[in-house]
Amino acid sequence: MTQKLDWIKLYRAALREPDLGKRAALIEEAEQAMKNALRIAVEEGDSDQRHAISEALHHLGILREAK
Repeated sequence: MTQKLDWIKLYRAALREPDLGKRAALIEEAEQAMKNALRIAVEEGDSDQRHAISEALHHLGILREAK
């Protein structure tokens, strides 16, 4: 269960990082973890988790563009 939720820690770290260079790296790391978690959620049929990850991925996309 913990591994499935690791993406949340990475996502939050990316959101809080003020340094643009570090933020970009954290976004990349978070996106990788989120894509893995999304794959697991799809395999398990966890629609709540899929929705949460999809929203978070969308927010990271906005954050990436807001340089």
